[in-house]
Amino acid sequence: MEAAEEGNILSTVTGTEGEGGPDLYLSSWNQKINGTDINANSKLHQTGKKVFKWAVSTATREINRLLEKENITMDEIDWFVPHSANQRILDVVCENLNFPVEKTLESLSYYGNTSSATIPLALATAAESGKIKSGDKLALIGFGGGLTYAGTILVWP
Repeated sequence: MEAAEEGNILSTVTGTEGEGGPDLYLSSWNQKINGTDINANSKLHQTGKKVFKWAVSTATREINRLLEKENITMDEIDWFVPHSANQRILDVVCENLNFPVEKTLESLSYYGNTSSATIPLALATAAESGKIKSGDKLALIGFGGGLTYAGTILVWP
């Protein structure tokens, strides 16, 4: 990120659904999350099916919120850049949004799930290869432990 003369960030969303914290966490400090006993052993813990359903529904819902804020459709988005947790999530979210997987930037196929680095890696790879062009409109959505999410629609500088 760097300062720009004009704003390229059009809309943003952020949120958390803390009741799902026990479904995806990394902890060695606490024995409980929101009163729920957890396995505090410094390893990543995930309730796979619950997290999958939450990630798909949240990413779909929040991208639609962003589109509504901007009064645009996915047809006006040049590139979709979701957190690359796994290919199944990417496929289902694209299907839900009626957006071609081919116009989705991901880092999963190159690096695997790199947690919070998946979106920056996808952007850097696409920028270096010339895939993203100045003026392209991108929709980004990230999600993860906590359960937390954040998204934005931006115009590439």
